[in-house]
Order: sequence, then structure tokens, then C-alpha cells
Amino acid sequence: MPWAMWRGFGNSYGYNRNEHPDNILSNQEVIRMVIDVVADNGNIEFNIGPKADGTLAEFEYERLAAMGAWLKKNGEAIYGAKKSPVGSILPDGRLTHKPDTNTLYYHVYNWPEDGALLLPGILSEITAAKILLTGEALNTNSTRKGVEITVPENAPDPDATVITLTYEGELKSKMVPQPKKKKR
Repeated sequence: MPWAMWRGFGNSYGYNRNEHPDNILSNQEVIRMVIDVVADNGNIEFNIGPKADGTLAEFEYERLAAMGAWLKKNGEAIYGAKKSPVGSILPDGRLTHKPDTNTLYYHVYNWPEDGALLLPGILSEITAAKILLTGEALNTNSTRKGVEITVPENAPDPDATVITLTYEGELKSKMVPQPKKKKR
């Protein structure tokens, strides 16, 4: 079922002049939170609260600008995207899906040092793969474990590089076991 999340950039719902800077999400954390929520079939709204003089705090401008800049380049992978068909958490990032265009979007958080990513659980053959930001075509190889993707040495976007993967026909996939949560 779709769900929604409302929160501030810090622990407070609106502006709190006593908010400790360590409690405020970084630009990268805000971008990845948007991705995480969409990958789990949700919607997110950030509350921004004005200060007593009616202006916004500088960190709110910064977070909104960073989120907007990332979405301007990568919004295709967020707007209208659906929950991942293979599970919500992958070893190196998150996955969103647009079944109407036969496209998977791999949001890579941890860029591999060896130049290879594994997208587990995808059994369909990938007909095209590219980096959304640059348009650079990537090589893929289907294996029993999933799809291996060969990527360049450096991540084009340190916050989250999006790789688009196109497939033909109905997506064939299997759920990937999710990591168990640690008990406290």
C-alpha cells in the first residue's frame, strides 16, 4: 500500500532555533531519504518552518536547493516510479521501477571500487543500461545471481548515481532476502 511521511530537516517539525546542528540532515541524507521512501512505495514531504521574522533558516534553503538540483537531473527515476520488484534494500543502494516503460532505476549509494555492481534478483535480460546523469552506456551480463553491471571508475554523482536498466516484456524477478534488523 502507498504511504506518506512528513518530517523536518532536523528533529523538530518546524524551525527550532535550539536545534543542534548534528540533528540536521545533510544534503546527501535528504536526497537518499527521498529515494528510500519512493523505493518503498511512499511519498515524502519536508516541513519547512519560518523563523520569527518570517525568513527560512539557511540550512533549509540549502537542503531544498540540493534536493531540487538532484531531482532536476534525476527526477525521471523518482516521479511516477514504483516500489522495487525485488525488495527494498540492495547491497549498494535502492531500486525504483516504471513498469509502463520497462525501466528499472538503480540508485547507487556505494560505488564499487572494482568497477562491477551486482543487481540481485533480476532474471530478465537487460536490453540497455546507462548512467542517467551522463547518458554513458554500460555493459551488463545476466547471471543466475542477477545482473552484473560494469561501471566507470568514479561515481558521477556522490549523493546517488542513477543507472537506468531497460528490459523487454514482463519483468522476471525474485525477491532478494532483506538483511535482518539487529536487536537492541
